[in-house]
Amino acid sequence: MICASQKTKRNRRNGSRPKYQLLPDLPAEEYQFLKADIEDKGVLCAVFQDDKGCTLDGHQRERAANELGIKYPIVVLPGLTEEQKRHLVYSLNVKRRHLTTKQMQTLIEQELLRTPDIANNWLAEILGVDHKTVLAARKRLESTWEIPKLKKLRGKDGKSRAASYGRIVANTPRELQIAQSVAKHLPPSCNGRMIDTVTASRHARRLARAEARDGRAVKPLSLDSIKLFHCPFHKLEKVAGIRSGSVDLVLTDIPFGKEFLPQLAELAAFAERVLVKGGLFVTYSGQYYLPQVIAAFGKHLTWRCRLGAATPT
Repeated sequence: MICASQKTKRNRRNGSRPKYQLLPDLPAEEYQFLKADIEDKGVLCAVFQDDKGCTLDGHQRERAANELGIKYPIVVLPGLTEEQKRHLVYSLNVKRRHLTTKQMQTLIEQELLRTPDIANNWLAEILGVDHKTVLAARKRLESTWEIPKLKKLRGKDGKSRAASYGRIVANTPRELQIAQSVAKHLPPSCNGRMIDTVTASRHARRLARAEARDGRAVKPLSLDSIKLFHCPFHKLEKVAGIRSGSVDLVLTDIPFGKEFLPQLAELAAFAERVLVKGGLFVTYSGQYYLPQVIAAFGKHLTWRCRLGAATPT
């Protein structure tokens, strides 16, 4: 029977949680109930530590006993890897702690961020949740590029196997092209399912709309995909090989002087030609000639809104 380690006491005094306390502290009311029970009966369930003296399980019991000055039993578990220690902590705690949905989602994402190659069913087993819950969390992190989309995941036996995503049945060369184009854009609901190309395309479109609606991050462009062209905008279509109706956004900062006003209608016509349906033309403009600017652009483009910014002088 011994008291809390100096390392644990130090962590508590500094306001930081011990290394292997992966779950949050008990709510105040539950902790006071535990503390009163320990004061009355003592620590009945041993605290687990590794061979370096770090507590793995029993942080709340240890905390209460330390505050009360009560000795408690400790079981030392030698020879565990870092991963085995974390998995032991989760397996012992999540089954007896009543975590909220948000707390559980945080734990799942925390482990996926730490070890993105862990198999969904293995992590689900460790945390005591359904594998679909883990898969949904993985898809969220993949969609924001916080973790990579891996082709293989590491199972409980240590072997890496192909990640299980949706399977698309293609019966013709055309369907094969469709399957290849949408295979990487299926939502979690398609995991493990065998679907046809029509269904797969529909699911991919729905996911794309949802991501656009939610404002999720998209994959950043590679440096190879960025090109700079130095020429007047009148020649840009020819120089850059821009096709009509192929551009999502024209973003520019037009000169604020009067001498550029005659070219505004031509710039608007250029934007009208190259923008896709629903595309945006966005520009800065000075205030002095703003009525003329709006009138010139209005000959070819539909006016939406204006934002103002004041610059201190």
